[in-house]
Amino acid sequence: MKELLESFGVWGNAAAFLVAAVSILLLGSKLERWADRIGEITKLGNLFAGTILLAVASSLPESG
Repeated sequence: MKELLESFGVWGNAAAFLVAAVSILLLGSKLERWADRIGEITKLGNLFAGTILLAVASSLPESG
């Protein structure tokens, strides 16, 4: 892994970081809209629906 990161150089790693940061920003916003919608549909409330959705989304990488 170290060799891969070194092969990209500083600008390649900065670009990869920027792409990851923008992806997290966009997908986090979409996740928030989904939580609001789920909260409205189920009548559970936005806070509860957001908490459950965030818990599920953050545990997905560990399930693989």
